[in-house]
Amino acid sequence: SVGMARLFAATVLQPASEFGSTGMDELHQQTVSLLSFKDLPKEIFEAQTAFNLLPNFGEAAKRPLLDSAEVIRSEYALLSGGQLPALSLQLLQAPVFHGYTASLLLDFSETISEAALRSGLEGDLLSLDLEDSDGPSNLSVAGRKDLQVRIEGVADGGAGSRFWLWLAADNLKLAAVNAIACALAMRGLRPQGKVQ
Repeated sequence: SVGMARLFAATVLQPASEFGSTGMDELHQQTVSLLSFKDLPKEIFEAQTAFNLLPNFGEAAKRPLLDSAEVIRSEYALLSGGQLPALSLQLLQAPVFHGYTASLLLDFSETISEAALRSGLEGDLLSLDLEDSDGPSNLSVAGRKDLQVRIEGVADGGAGSRFWLWLAADNLKLAAVNAIACALAMRGLRPQGKVQ
């Protein structure tokens, strides 16, 4: 069994698709404009996102990056139910169309084995990446409904108290899978028989 983490820190790279098709369109137009030496459209991000990592957007952005960070924090708090350590989060806007990637630091109060960590992470929607592959990326998860994870920084002997996880997930596919699951659950709640 895996002990309780005392620290959970994450650097999350958010894709343009988090802002819908308008965000992806603006990233595309910025890329084309940069390569053509033209002025950049900045209606959504109010900053250059093409070929650039951003910790925040311009003041006139349609939705501040801090809003996305607050959504992540509130969803983490809801899912953890107060049973996990507070999330230390850094959110960056990545110059990619879709697919979240993140670097996570888990710091445990005791030494645990990599095998115990792997066992604790196993699940239907999680795929642990093997060391001999290129690793999780927004490209490797495109069209996949699982979250790919690679455990990094394992000490000699495969045990330690700090582990880095590198993960990637296709946010568009996960949203679609979640919508289907919600629709199926709602279908089960539909009244049977004739409504009078």
